[in-house]
Amino acid sequence: MRIHVVESGDTLWRLARMYDTTVTQIALANQITSENILAVGQSLVIPTPNIDYVVEPGDNLVRITERFGVTVQELIETNNITDPNLIYVGRMLHIPYFYYQVRPGDTVYLIANRYGSSVAKINELNRLPNNAVIYPGQQLKIPTNSKEEIEVNAYTTTFNEQGRNEILALGSFFTYLTPFSYQVREDGSITPLNDQLVLEAARITNTVPLLVITNFQKGFNSDLAAAILRNPDVQDTLINNIIREMEAKGYQGLNFDFEYV
Repeated sequence: MRIHVVESGDTLWRLARMYDTTVTQIALANQITSENILAVGQSLVIPTPNIDYVVEPGDNLVRITERFGVTVQELIETNNITDPNLIYVGRMLHIPYFYYQVRPGDTVYLIANRYGSSVAKINELNRLPNNAVIYPGQQLKIPTNSKEEIEVNAYTTTFNEQGRNEILALGSFFTYLTPFSYQVREDGSITPLNDQLVLEAARITNTVPLLVITNFQKGFNSDLAAAILRNPDVQDTLINNIIREMEAKGYQGLNFDFEYV
């Protein structure tokens, strides 16, 4: 996956040719509905051919694995897919390896250096012994680089079908999902939040939902925060209400966002 910053004269067709991919792959990866809607300075995600694949309409796991020559189980494990029957248009999948045809003069060491892999990884993937002799025309599986793992918390303020679809497409990249927000009241109660659709999507993509509680009341309100923090009884009420909501909806963590305190 690469990032391209749009320049004057760029079109999806031009970028597809530049990066050896397709207009559809770039459009789906960036949720672009018209190839004419590009702004100079806009950052676009560009799927890397044979390494990244964005699910297109009509796809299923079997069709994708046949296209890239990998197994369904390998694709599931690489992409942390919780339900093989549920893959969504716009989700970017990482392909665990690609195929390379050995050329005259090649060694496993040279191939590993060329593609940023290691002799040990190539040998293991192809079940080759150490110091294996390879031959021109032989096909080898080359592991793609594993993505660096970091913790990512994504906030969402869209709770309709659009919000659900965004999580289904992108949730596998997130560690946590934080619907924004539940708001505290002066008596320790909290406002309701219609977050069922995005929480359902988080479960499907194996993303940990965090409940966020704020002192937001027509903007962040310092007096509201003070009313809570100065009254232990109200704090107990608030904590009980939060726990009840977390248990009812399956939240697995809590994020306090009190500002202007």
